[in-house]
Amino acid sequence: MLKRKVIAGPIQNLTDARYFAAWMVDYMSFELGKDQIQISQLKEIIDWVEGPLILGDISQVDSVSDIFELQKELGLHGFISNDSTLLNQLKAYSDHLFLRSDTQLSDDVFMITSPEICADLPESSFLDSRHIDVQTLNNIHPSVGIHIGGGDEIKTGLKSFEDLDEIFEAIEED
Repeated sequence: MLKRKVIAGPIQNLTDARYFAAWMVDYMSFELGKDQIQISQLKEIIDWVEGPLILGDISQVDSVSDIFELQKELGLHGFISNDSTLLNQLKAYSDHLFLRSDTQLSDDVFMITSPEICADLPESSFLDSRHIDVQTLNNIHPSVGIHIGGGDEIKTGLKSFEDLDEIFEAIEED
């Protein structure tokens, strides 16, 4: 069990999905839109995963109708975007909305941001782990979660998770 809420993603392969599922993260996110993994590949990965809620990163999706189609096809529970206006349009369809921003705070949706604005973060926000080390993480209020990135495999099924293990071990309940 983890002491903090965790969003893992963007998930790009089954190796990442298995790793994050083993840590029992709260959410897994997948990039949707132009130049991303094929929807059929995403569906295969999502169908394998049990436990976490599934988020679609819709930063590259052009239309709301496309978002609804993807939500239905992939069984998405919520969305991540850097567009607060778009997220406001989706409020009636999901309680799991995440705004990625380093400058704009919002009380209406969850935040994913860098530690530079930590002092102003509302509870239930998420810090981008690319900008944080374990010592800093230990000094942040426990209600603030983290967003941990997936990545490329060395080759299919082979990947080192040493850097992520350190973060997970720091937030693992004793």
